[in-house]
Amino acid sequence: MGQTRKQGEEDGNLKLRIADKEYTFERTEKFTYLGVIVEENGHGKQEIRARTTKGTMYACETWVLNKEEEERLRKWESRMLRAIYGGIKTEEGWRRRTNQEIEELYERPDIIACEKGQRIGWLGHLERMDAVRLPKMIIYRRPIGKKRKGKRWMNEVEKDLRDMKLGSWRETARNRGEWKKIVKEALKRRW
Repeated sequence: MGQTRKQGEEDGNLKLRIADKEYTFERTEKFTYLGVIVEENGHGKQEIRARTTKGTMYACETWVLNKEEEERLRKWESRMLRAIYGGIKTEEGWRRRTNQEIEELYERPDIIACEKGQRIGWLGHLERMDAVRLPKMIIYRRPIGKKRKGKRWMNEVEKDLRDMKLGSWRETARNRGEWKKIVKEALKRRW
């Protein structure tokens, strides 16, 4: 997939300071990195469309979803599970399974719980990384210049942790065993 340059900006470049070194990146609306479509606004609409048609959640730990995107994923999941489990035969014929019946049969976390659990797990992994590793430097970076539109990944994960009543999470994340319990708890939640 090619890059799309953002039109109408005087300076098409993005400047970031990472570990006291300034980097300049060409600003794009979207690009593909390691097979994942990364969008400037932080949303994953194109990535979700690309992945849901393929039936996978590859790299979902990088997603930042709004309510519309979460609803689209839930509907897709329901459609797939209905196709797998089929209808129920009654005296009058066949009827469609309700969402509650699907949930009882599936007995696994829903797609949003999986996405949030993966994201929380990735945050723990990042927290345990050495400070000189590029993924950790990028996630804790301080952008230079105008604030971009959209949600930041870190803000969204911290919001998820606050929803789980985990205000101070950094020390817990450094303990892999304890963090694994947090991830399991996230998978059990109804988001």
